[in-house]
Amino acid sequence: MVNVRQRQRWFVWACRLGCLVWIGSFLWLTAPAQSGRQRERPDEEKRRTGFELVSEEGGFRVRLPRGFEQPKREDSLTGAVLVFTSTAANETVCQVAVRTFTRQELGQATSDQVMDAARDALLRPYRGAIEQEDRYIVQNCPARAVFFSGTHGDKAVFGRVDFIFASPRLYQLVVVTTFPIELDRDDVQRFFESFTLLNPPLAPLPAGV
Repeated sequence: MVNVRQRQRWFVWACRLGCLVWIGSFLWLTAPAQSGRQRERPDEEKRRTGFELVSEEGGFRVRLPRGFEQPKREDSLTGAVLVFTSTAANETVCQVAVRTFTRQELGQATSDQVMDAARDALLRPYRGAIEQEDRYIVQNCPARAVFFSGTHGDKAVFGRVDFIFASPRLYQLVVVTTFPIELDRDDVQRFFESFTLLNPPLAPLPAGV
């Protein structure tokens, strides 16, 4: 009975968070897949970055990697989901999404449960496999970095998604590509590191919340 109830709770959360995962609608990747990762060469221009995205409505700012211009904005009908998507010349996709929950939607869910459900919902369309998952903190808020691989059509894809849970908002930062070397670029790393809440909580959330 406990296992059945747990599966039902995860199914409900996956349904609630499914509308956050819009990235599949924008992924029509045509570049050939490559394998293996390596760091940028030292002589490459590492200081250049892309568009600075500032959203007062979403409550954040972030600096996109170089090659990504001003992203396209999409809103859900209810206004609960806000998505910004930009595509580079090699069709690597960079996306920032914000999901604002109501108190009723969150219920007694912990930050881990919210991020677990969002992660699983994002990976499902790619039949994705988690390669690495790390926890960290952003301005007193729990966060998680997930590196994954999967498929889109007949192509192999590689991605990183970071979740930041600043209740009642869940932020999702994504880079998905057919070129795994893209994930190792220094400016891509800085994209994830540059995410900043405009109105962060004054104190950290209690453990497990």
